[in-house]
Amino acid sequence: MLPSRSRLMHDLPSRRGGWGGASRERVVFRDPAQHLRVGSPTGVPKPVPSDLLADALRHTRTPLGRLVLVLAAVHAVPAHELRTLLTCDLNLARGTLVIRRGRRRHTLYLEELTHQITADWLDYRHRRWPPRPILASSSARDLHSSLTIPPSARPCSATTAKEGSARMGRMDVRSRNHVRVTGKAGAPVVMLAHGFGCDQNMWRLVVPALERDFTVVLFDHVGAGNSDLSAWSPERYSTLNGYVDDVLELCRELALGPVTFVGHSVSAMMGVLAAVREPEAFAGLVLLAPSPCFVDDPDVGYRGGFSAADIDELLESLDANYLGWSGAMAPVIMGNPERPELGAELTSSFCRTDPKIARLFARVTFLSDNRADLAGVRVPTLVAQCSSDAIAPPEVGAFVHAQIPDSRLVTLSATGHCPQLAAPEETAEAIAVFAGAAR
Repeated sequence: MLPSRSRLMHDLPSRRGGWGGASRERVVFRDPAQHLRVGSPTGVPKPVPSDLLADALRHTRTPLGRLVLVLAAVHAVPAHELRTLLTCDLNLARGTLVIRRGRRRHTLYLEELTHQITADWLDYRHRRWPPRPILASSSARDLHSSLTIPPSARPCSATTAKEGSARMGRMDVRSRNHVRVTGKAGAPVVMLAHGFGCDQNMWRLVVPALERDFTVVLFDHVGAGNSDLSAWSPERYSTLNGYVDDVLELCRELALGPVTFVGHSVSAMMGVLAAVREPEAFAGLVLLAPSPCFVDDPDVGYRGGFSAADIDELLESLDANYLGWSGAMAPVIMGNPERPELGAELTSSFCRTDPKIARLFARVTFLSDNRADLAGVRVPTLVAQCSSDAIAPPEVGAFVHAQIPDSRLVTLSATGHCPQLAAPEETAEAIAVFAGAAR
């Protein structure tokens, strides 16, 4: 067995003396170590065997501890560099972590294990410490108490249909959907509903402009954000009807009178179905970047934006690698490539959603066909589409407008599929003008 490096370094001075004696005895002609200077030896990082790392991870109980362990063991980040990490150094969307070394920067590319442990820690951090205004920076020592991220989903613990139904009967719907009511008391009510892979935090830039004149209701769909995930079951949420039931229950529970329901993306169709079922609950609908069907239907000349093969490939990719799919799709959905921080935020939001819930919700989102339901809407409706949207092209907004009697169509100058983030002022103004007129 070869001696270890530490043993060699320890024995080196005596070995040098040995060379000198051998030279005097003419055993060798020259001391090969005569110019070697030996200072205080420092250890060179060595890879940790995978079985040892796996065992250490099993015995590390906290998400922060697991993150520190994997950064040290896999990426050889020393303690003094861990203590200088800043929250802005982590980019989960790109899978990178910047290490600050004086004035230099070293970029770590997170492999699958570190990426997953980082995402798990972000999930835990948000559940343990709810959101607050973003801090400028923090060290790894208090990273878990200072990083602010949009609301995240907790790990799913799905119940059976029977258990879910019993639980739903006992549950306060305000807690179930993490309802928040803000704004002007007694004013007309605007209810904001987020889309796939998101939560109510997506409306944060729009709310300040609305709450001056309206009562604003925010909530998370079950399975998203800070909703009660014990209420989620595949039986209830395998179609849009489960989400529609939730919306109507919220309207009844809050008892705020008819609301202007603002549904983004897939939530627009939830609003359509809810208004068809109980029109008296709604003063109006704002359908923001809506799509009643994402799949093209060439037989009737309908363009949804995707072929059936496109959707099949999209869902297969999501099933195979949800985190990878999120990183690839979120920037496309967001658009605005000149503002990469928007795509990064949406990617992070997707990554915080439990993959099991996301897979089912994606099928509900991309495979539903609600074109035939549009004609049944009898409440005032604003269709607000973006000028350029890879997910819901302008033809889709025009179709929705044509199918809903007496609806209005407005094309926002915003681009991408999330105007509430890309152009919050314009989006808030469109909502406020319509909701004010719908009083």
